[in-house]
Amino acid sequence: MPSIPPSSAGTSQHRILLLSLDKQSWFDEMYNRLITAISDRAVLQRATGSAVMQELKEYVSNGGTVVFGRLFSSFISPADMNAFFRRHFDLPWESGDYHRTTLHLKPSYSQKAVFLKNVGQTAALYLPSEQSKTENRVFSAEPIRGREQTPVAWKRISEGWIGYIGDVNGEEGNDGVILGMCGL
Repeated sequence: MPSIPPSSAGTSQHRILLLSLDKQSWFDEMYNRLITAISDRAVLQRATGSAVMQELKEYVSNGGTVVFGRLFSSFISPADMNAFFRRHFDLPWESGDYHRTTLHLKPSYSQKAVFLKNVGQTAALYLPSEQSKTENRVFSAEPIRGREQTPVAWKRISEGWIGYIGDVNGEEGNDGVILGMCGL
């Protein structure tokens, strides 16, 4: 497989690689809104397969941006996620709690997500506040205990960036975050 070039930050047209490690048949339909938003702003390329992690690591080290989102948090086990970030990017990030709550940054929005722990304040883009509670139609609202856990992480690695979006439902509030991480 050829090397993945860093993003074309200094050019007029961004290039986005949509990598599906285990593409689901319904992916395009569920995420049509985001795929359209990216396609309207950049050249969108697709790739599949899991033998690309070393190239992704090199890509990030050379100034590229990689965002792990959408189905990633839904289809990776907590143990595999814990090993994934440590093995491939030397990050202490680990799978945290799973729930829906309102996250605070401007603007705040509600998101059902797999949270990460051990991210650190500087890499956590959104965090639950003291007012955040679990939001569930079946069970009563409970205060969020792990307020240091984040559903959205963004960290510089060498010359590039690693992003994580733990959203499990394709929430519209995350589209802007993903577009921003992609420089769009």
